[in-house]
Amino acid sequence: MNESESRKAIFQAISKTESLERFNEVLADYRAKIDETLIHAVVEHEPPTTIPNSTEQAFFIRHKALLLKEDGWTDKRRRARWQNYWLSCCLSSKCDYLFSILAEDPFDVYPEKIDREKDILRLLRDEGFWEKGVAYPTGKSHYLKISLSYLLRRYSYRRAFHLWCKHRQFEFKWIFSFFSLTLPRLWGAIIVGMLFLMSGQEGWEKPTKLYEVSQATFWGLIALAIIIAFFYLSYECRKVTEYGQREISRRSGIIMGVGLVESAFISYIFVWRVLLPIQSEYYNFELNPWVTWGAFTVAAFLIGIFLQSFWEEKTIAEPL
Repeated sequence: MNESESRKAIFQAISKTESLERFNEVLADYRAKIDETLIHAVVEHEPPTTIPNSTEQAFFIRHKALLLKEDGWTDKRRRARWQNYWLSCCLSSKCDYLFSILAEDPFDVYPEKIDREKDILRLLRDEGFWEKGVAYPTGKSHYLKISLSYLLRRYSYRRAFHLWCKHRQFEFKWIFSFFSLTLPRLWGAIIVGMLFLMSGQEGWEKPTKLYEVSQATFWGLIALAIIIAFFYLSYECRKVTEYGQREISRRSGIIMGVGLVESAFISYIFVWRVLLPIQSEYYNFELNPWVTWGAFTVAAFLIGIFLQSFWEEKTIAEPL
């Protein structure tokens, strides 16, 4: 048996354990084949104070904290502390490299590919974790808010919405975190983009004039702007996640859909409540409101997400 097969056998054996006692017995059986430094941090009664130093150690700690059955622990509070430690690892950017390897598993040695977001949601669904590890309401609210922010930063809108729906009853203030799901940073970026478009009369007239000259060119530019925005969001999503292109495209598409709806609402206000009254009262210029509304919706969104990247490094979906 070569080294890769030997490691795979160890991880397979660990993955089948359900009690803490059996978990420690398996580690002891393979002690000669595992680096002692990896085992030492795992078999300790209390979790480490630093992040795991390797993917192997992270795998062992994850199984101990997350996958052992609750009745396999004699001390439930100790189990909650290990769960708390693993949740901290999942939320920490210091563990990004470890999770990129665990998620990809390039050497095919782990029983499953590990998704840190699924681990977060699994921990937050564990009643034992809430009861023994975070017994006070403000602590629950804190964990939920940082988890929600983390998911949104990674464009995981569906999981963030599911988390909010599942746990919004913990505290009345938690209801106000729904504001984060409206992506306020995106609202601000779109408004900035709209103000840029509204800065001069030439910008007001351009969509209508272009549409009258060539509808094909007009719709071609709209399509091009949407494609550019999508690829930019995909690029931003790729920087903060360890997922493949299919998942990145799905997440980027959801954020883009939410953004275009918000941009359409803002564009409607500017076109029908600002431009049309200006046209009728003060200026005499050509304005097709529907054409201008469609053009401003896409243009404000595209300009906004680009400008947002210049004034801060946070992703467009991250809460304020």
